[in-house]
Amino acid sequence: MKLFLSGSKLLLPLIIFAFTFLLHSDTLGFGLTNMDDVNMISAAEKMKDGFWPAKVFRMDISMEEPPQSPFYRPMLMSSYILDSYAASDGFFFFHLGNVIVNSLFCVLLFLFLKQAGAAEFAAFSGTVFFSLIPSLATAVAWIPGRNDSLMSVFAIASIMSFLNWIKRLKIRDIVFCQIFFLASLLTKESAVLLPFLFCAALWIKGKLGDRRYLASLSAASLVPAAVYIFMRAGASLVQISAGAFPFYKIFLVPALSWKFVSPMFAETAPVMTALTLATLIFSALMILFCLFGLLRLCGRK
Repeated sequence: MKLFLSGSKLLLPLIIFAFTFLLHSDTLGFGLTNMDDVNMISAAEKMKDGFWPAKVFRMDISMEEPPQSPFYRPMLMSSYILDSYAASDGFFFFHLGNVIVNSLFCVLLFLFLKQAGAAEFAAFSGTVFFSLIPSLATAVAWIPGRNDSLMSVFAIASIMSFLNWIKRLKIRDIVFCQIFFLASLLTKESAVLLPFLFCAALWIKGKLGDRRYLASLSAASLVPAAVYIFMRAGASLVQISAGAFPFYKIFLVPALSWKFVSPMFAETAPVMTALTLATLIFSALMILFCLFGLLRLCGRK
């Protein structure tokens, strides 16, 4: 089914970008929350003097010596530094950056859904629905929330490049996949889950047992990961042990996923105490529904 507006390939992406931008335009006049944003903006202001690219990839997110944080996110901090050049007074350009990045992600989401086989109307509707999810507004309205939206831009671009490689078997697609994967890792550590999505893509396409595709999966995953580890090892960071992180909580996050999309009782960071039997059942049904839709959308070939 084609929309009557689809005379130009650029028209629907432009409509999505404009809609998402206008939807969050009220945030352009927002200030600070004093929750991480003050520190990040201060760090960006200090780093813009001199040749900052030589320093930003060798420091933690605080941009301080000695290091104050274990987080290594030079791509995120680079985006704030670029904002700081335009921001002479106030925080308009920092919020503008958030709105633009979020709008760009929605355009890429639409293109990804079409690439995966969704009809134009379904891809457009799904993207609009995504942009309206209340909890996701925090990634736009809160300046540090850019780490999620910027990482997602790089991540979805990496996945789209990997899907292009599966279809066309061109080396440039794997190279773009690696570049975007590395960029997403340098924005937020959550991107480490991308190789699992690459595996899912191969499984859905029925290519998981093919050695040629498995070799490409290794190239797409291991090369960026090795570069990231090398860069992180050379940076000045606060070191933490693996035992200090409560890894078990990762497995509870899907059980709270419904709170991210519910228009009622929306929470941007659901707490583990909210875990109930009803939450588990509802979330399990929602995850199964999404998996069923993904399989129907892409089909195994």
